[in-house]
Amino acid sequence: MRQDPTEGSFLLMQCPKCSELKNDHYLVWVGNRAIQTQVKCELNDGGKRAILNNIWGKKLGVPPGRYRIFQYYDNNIRLGPLVGILTSRDKHGIYPVGKNARIFKEMFIAAQNQGVFLFEFYPEGVNIKTKTIKGHSIDRLGKFYSATFPFPDVVYNRIRYRVIENRKDVKQAIKIFASDPGIQLFNTRFLNKLEVYRVLKKNSSTAEFIPETALYNTRNLKYFLGKYGALYLKPIANSRGKGIIKLGKGAAGTYYVQHATKAYSNYHSTLTQAHLKMKHYGLKPMRYLVQKAIPLATYRGRPFDLRVQVQKDAMGKWMLTGVGARVAGPNRIVTHVPNGGTAKAFDDVLNEAFNGSTTINNDINKQLFYITGLVPEVLERELKLTLAILSMDIGIDNKGKLWLIEVNSKPASFDEDAIRKVHTQTLVDYFIFCAQNTKRTKGMKGLWN
Repeated sequence: MRQDPTEGSFLLMQCPKCSELKNDHYLVWVGNRAIQTQVKCELNDGGKRAILNNIWGKKLGVPPGRYRIFQYYDNNIRLGPLVGILTSRDKHGIYPVGKNARIFKEMFIAAQNQGVFLFEFYPEGVNIKTKTIKGHSIDRLGKFYSATFPFPDVVYNRIRYRVIENRKDVKQAIKIFASDPGIQLFNTRFLNKLEVYRVLKKNSSTAEFIPETALYNTRNLKYFLGKYGALYLKPIANSRGKGIIKLGKGAAGTYYVQHATKAYSNYHSTLTQAHLKMKHYGLKPMRYLVQKAIPLATYRGRPFDLRVQVQKDAMGKWMLTGVGARVAGPNRIVTHVPNGGTAKAFDDVLNEAFNGSTTINNDINKQLFYITGLVPEVLERELKLTLAILSMDIGIDNKGKLWLIEVNSKPASFDEDAIRKVHTQTLVDYFIFCAQNTKRTKGMKGLWN
């Protein structure tokens, strides 16, 4: 009769093949915490799992349950992995609410199904002396609870605001994780538009898709206005359409100015007056870029662009996980949903915008896969960052040429359920890949490989 694993005398392993493991003592790890115990194996075609009872779970700092066996070397067995998501505190309290709660729950369920354990935490929860983190996760009833967890195998930086990421305590926490050989940290920081532009414009393979851009000053503004007739002014450090201003030449020598939050333009008889209006909207040297205005293709009379998400898969390779169209609201200059835009199906918008032309549609898709396959690798290499998830705003002009408008290393969640599902599953796959390739375990064999 098999001994009940709840007695706590051994760790029960379930696997398709058990010939490598005997009843010797092993170090069983979750994150940076280990226990020494005997291992008992039983055959199971469902995959490589270990069952943690209440005793072992408490000692390892995680709830009881079935965990993936993702690494085995010498007499060490690593379970999980344990993944910490570094994020920003909601103003409502300790636990996330609304959309943020939904996003974490979706990730947690997808991870749990693969024997991976997730918890969220805030920068102030990190204790470098004890190598523990105060955070929160979800119990068996789907409710949030607080606990203290070991340092994890993987940290996903999901800080949502630049001002928070620039705080001293956040930078210190990120530095701690980046220097720990047992932790794989990714998406370490926000990108800014100027560094992205310079890197991609310098690269001969990506330059053709990048609209001409420069730091804002009076000389560059006049140059772009004279060359293109219309331009956008964009904050270097903002995303999702915040703070964008459009300037263009109107009829009879006038100039128009429109802010992203407005559904109307202000007309001025001189460029000086237009300039004053833009300063009223927050335009400042060294904080804004000037960029040529792309004549975007339209859907039912309104300009649209694409929201594209790329991320690394179970092999650590970049893949395209979703494309959605965003159509500008009436008389709006940006397509972002918070500023009046509408989410639409990519294929539907493309077919209507280009009259169902198979040739144009095929060419657009070809350009799309080329850009999304190349840009992440160039940015990672040139900026010396570890990235794993990026979103891109890609415009299509009225001739079908694609333009890379913006790259975001902290993308918002997609509204489309199907895209979000693929994203979540791929993210969990990448968590496992990361844990198997930390500085500590890289090159070591996986269990029963």
